[in-house]
Amino acid sequence: MSPTLSTASDPKLRVVIVREAISAARAGDKAKSRTLFRQVIDADPQNETAWLWLANVAASPAEAVEALFRAKLFDAGA
Repeated sequence: MSPTLSTASDPKLRVVIVREAISAARAGDKAKSRTLFRQVIDADPQNETAWLWLANVAASPAEAVEALFRAKLFDAGA
């Protein structure tokens, strides 16, 4: 059973969701990975990792640009 948005408020579960989303992305399931990354972002809008990966699996170029912009906003090294 996959973690859900209701459980994404727990930081430890967000890590699990990000890992699952990355696995889905690597397996080519972009729709599933987008859904999972958005769950994490809804619970933690400053999650740079989720934004960067969302850019990789974005449904459109505009969505990818927005995700990259958001990731840059939260870049700890910037």
